[in-house]
Amino acid sequence: MGIGFSIHGVVAHNQIINSPFIDMGKLDLADYYQQRYHIPVLLENEANLVAIYQRDFGQATNEANILAISIHRGIGAGIILDGQLYRGRHGQAGEIGRSLMFTHDTDDQQYRKVEDFCSEDAIIEQVQHQTNRANLDRRTLVQLNQAGDAIVQASLNKFSRSIAKVIYNVAISLAPTAIYLSSPLIEAIPELLTAILAEIKALGLQTPIQLTTPANLAPLLGCCALVTHEVLNLQDYELSFTDLVN
Repeated sequence: MGIGFSIHGVVAHNQIINSPFIDMGKLDLADYYQQRYHIPVLLENEANLVAIYQRDFGQATNEANILAISIHRGIGAGIILDGQLYRGRHGQAGEIGRSLMFTHDTDDQQYRKVEDFCSEDAIIEQVQHQTNRANLDRRTLVQLNQAGDAIVQASLNKFSRSIAKVIYNVAISLAPTAIYLSSPLIEAIPELLTAILAEIKALGLQTPIQLTTPANLAPLLGCCALVTHEVLNLQDYELSFTDLVN
């Protein structure tokens, strides 16, 4: 029927505007695969696809206004308003990882991008720096946490507090009826969700928050929904899908 690409970056008019984690060069993915397979090819931001998944496949099928926050290499938000995906100017809506937050570390008091210190990549980089470990990945991070490593647990506690503030700020601005978190790290360490929810409750936010699981399938199924809307020419219609994968 079609091909969908989940992009960790900014997408507008089916073109990659900014790809901070993978150098796409001058490659036009949509044109290349359309020429090769002669079917529709759609590019979409990864967090947007998580939001589409929740709208069409997930627990938000009866919700008109939802927020999906994706925490992977960076941090992004997929926004559904009145049942439709909101991309904003040049596809830049939801780029919350690039928002600024003041850090209170005694040796580093400055404004920094959120994803520079509380994305999954940032946590791994911090632990690598403090422990002099090389090639640290999520699996090893989880194992070190389970073993009670003090440096890892301190970094994860800071992560929970920071993410709670990010969620609070975005939710106050958009006032969604529900918030969904997509994060392989939180999925692997469930106590992180407990800590985040406790921080958010202390901040006074009442919006229901749930974890999207499994996180790796949400963009895939979001692509399925996106392509189906496109090939049936039903972009503005509400479609409800059944998740047969689970």
